[in-house]
Amino acid sequence: MNDENPTFQQPAFAPEPQDEAPALSEVQDQHRADNQALATRVVPGAVATVSPNLFPILATKKYEGEWVVPESLNVSTFMGTAILDFTDATFTSPEVVIDLRLIMGTLKIFTPAGLTVIDDSNPIMGEVTTKNLGRPDPGMPKLVLRGMLVMSSVAIRGPKISLLDRINGKF
Repeated sequence: MNDENPTFQQPAFAPEPQDEAPALSEVQDQHRADNQALATRVVPGAVATVSPNLFPILATKKYEGEWVVPESLNVSTFMGTAILDFTDATFTSPEVVIDLRLIMGTLKIFTPAGLTVIDDSNPIMGEVTTKNLGRPDPGMPKLVLRGMLVMSSVAIRGPKISLLDRINGKF
C-alpha cells in the first residue's frame, strides 16, 4: 500500500449536489398547505375509537392523544374526573355535542387552536371556565356543551401560549 500520495475519492452512494434550493415562496406555500390540512381535522365517516359514554365514579377517565371523536359524548360523573384532550383528536363531524351530568365532579377539556366552544350548560353551585381559546376558525369543528352540573366544575383550555409569544403580544 502506498501511503505517500493518498487520494480522496467521492463515495459511490453520495447524493448529487443540488443546483438550487427551493424558492422561499414554495416553502411558505407548502407550510400553508400543511397547516390547512391540519386545521381541517374533520373526517366524515371515520369510526370513533372511544366509547361515547364516560361515567367515572370516584375515579378519573381520560381521552387523550390521537383518538377519533364520536358525534356526541355523554359525560356523567359522581365525585370523579373526566379529561377530554382534543389537541390531537380527529373529528367525525363538524359539530360534537357533549351531554353533561356532573355531580361533585370535574370535566377538563383541552382544545386545539381555532376550535369553537359553545356553552349551553346549566351549572348549579358550580362553574364553567375558559382560558386561551383564541379566535374561532371556520374550518375547525365546534364543541357544544349541554346538560347540568351540580357542585361541579368544567375547565376549558386552549393551547398553551409560550413566554416568547406573551412578550411579543401574540395572545
